[in-house]
Amino acid sequence: MKKILLLAALCASSLLAGCGVSATDLQDNTVTQGQALKGTVFGGQQPIVGAHIYLYTVGTTGYASAATSIMTSGAGSDALGYYVLTTTGGNFSVTSTYSCTANSLVYIIAQGGDPGIGTGTNSTIMQVAVLGVCPSNGTFYGAIPSIMINEGTTVAAAYALAPFATDATHIGSTNTTQAKAGIAAAFQNAQLLVNSFNGYTLSTTPASTTYASASGLSANGTVPTSKINSIANIIAACVNSTGVGGSCSQLFGYTPNASGVLPTDEFTAVLNMAKLPAQNVSSLFLTIPANSPFYPGLSAVPNDWTLSIAFTAPNTSTPKRSALDTSGNLWIPNSGNNTLTELNSVGNVVSGTTGFSGGSTAALTSPQGLAIQPSSGNVVVANGGSKYISVFTSSGTASTLYGPAALNFGTYTYNAVAFDSSSTPYFASSSGIAYYNGSSLAWPLSIGATTGYGAAVTATKAFASSYSGNSVTSLALLNLLGTSYSGTLSSPTGLATDPSSNLWIANYGSNSISFFPSASTTITTNYTGAGMNTPWGVAVDGLGNALVSNGNGTISMLTSTGAALSPATGFTTGSTAAIYSVAVDNSGSVWAPCSDGKVYKFIGLAAPVSLPLNPGTLGRP
Repeated sequence: MKKILLLAALCASSLLAGCGVSATDLQDNTVTQGQALKGTVFGGQQPIVGAHIYLYTVGTTGYASAATSIMTSGAGSDALGYYVLTTTGGNFSVTSTYSCTANSLVYIIAQGGDPGIGTGTNSTIMQVAVLGVCPSNGTFYGAIPSIMINEGTTVAAAYALAPFATDATHIGSTNTTQAKAGIAAAFQNAQLLVNSFNGYTLSTTPASTTYASASGLSANGTVPTSKINSIANIIAACVNSTGVGGSCSQLFGYTPNASGVLPTDEFTAVLNMAKLPAQNVSSLFLTIPANSPFYPGLSAVPNDWTLSIAFTAPNTSTPKRSALDTSGNLWIPNSGNNTLTELNSVGNVVSGTTGFSGGSTAALTSPQGLAIQPSSGNVVVANGGSKYISVFTSSGTASTLYGPAALNFGTYTYNAVAFDSSSTPYFASSSGIAYYNGSSLAWPLSIGATTGYGAAVTATKAFASSYSGNSVTSLALLNLLGTSYSGTLSSPTGLATDPSSNLWIANYGSNSISFFPSASTTITTNYTGAGMNTPWGVAVDGLGNALVSNGNGTISMLTSTGAALSPATGFTTGSTAAIYSVAVDNSGSVWAPCSDGKVYKFIGLAAPVSLPLNPGTLGRP
């Protein structure tokens, strides 16, 4: 007998080295060696008989590349590969009919079958569950006692894998280290929503023995149980039918993709809901029949179909401009109590109940923003209440306090920091933009006469926004020559650059976002709508879409051309407290630390990015 964790193996995998999740971070299960991979397929509360069961590993030749069927024999084969069949009771067993490459990511598909309607099979059934990292011996025998495949596991898999998928057999990423880490993190995200062993929707994220749950350091995420169940009920109405007309026609008609193409199976329908969560929200909700199988569900039409986990982080106080490190850990500067909070990629609190304070070595004073240095992984913090820059190692150890005595930083204070591709930091200071040579820690330079609020860097320029001056100042990298841009700006706050070196500027004063083309010398375009409400922060995902954090506790999302992806109310968190920053991780999830003490993680909402962010890694990895 031995204890094996279904997806904790993700961090043992070379794909997630350093991800900060231990082998006990997710659910523990006792199984017997040599046991076959067994499971059950249900549609709602009824077993599906005669469903085809396939095993796949994710594609490695590009995003949404063709996945690979890994079964080598079975009850039969078709266009999807070899399969075994479910029996009476919806049961199946996979013995020696497959092998997988160690550390590859494996998922399971149930297609078709009779959902118990008595009139034959439903060819539109396409349900999915994630298995996880292939063990070193090439099989899951002894690693997983059983697996449930139902609408709940399908919702979890579709939302988590949406940034990497177009349908059930096209789930993949590029073969880079960052991309592989990102899709592995997406597999973890599915396990934060639904228990694949029994198909039950979780109410809280799994507890960890590494982080004491009594202190609120793990099992600290509230899962949107009712919304997951409601989406499961929407597709269950189609699963438990003939697949022709009725519920299926409604489901497919209300869930086209961005090109207007309608899905033909349940998994693709949920993928489209995950990618376009503001689409046909009310119409989809109204398809839920009375006495639906998954309970509790929503009692009223939701604002949108996003799935966000609300993590409670002890000691969080007025969190400002946050950043993600290479491992996908979120670092939050708490301006309200002079500390840093760190959460790992599954939301467990790494920084303890009191956070990292820095002590006298790297004292924090109203920290306003931070960034991760690409070359070292150090966390560099801009202090708005002092003349100092605080530096921490990637483990949270106070490293250095840079200030006027050592570097002649003058009387300036600092609000934000961004790194260029050479790991040189640029600061938005009380006098414009400042930078220093990271190798010699000398020659600090500043320009401009307006207080810098946000900071961003492209391949050739650094930028700082002036909230009071309604302008943005640019500095050619390692050059004293500066340019000030204004005109359509209104109390500009957060800045972000996209893969094409364009600049996005959040306008707090006009509920808008400005777009500054890289080749232009003027800011010509202001976008409004998408629920922007006193916007503070902005981030850009791997496809150039803009995410905006708002002062009313919502997130707005726009395409690279300014078209709204979020509704007129924005994507809601359930809170009205201000969100000062937003960050996209390598799984495509969006993190939003809120002033209500919660950190919201929107699962699979965006396109993945390389971590940590700098001009050399903008865009999908």
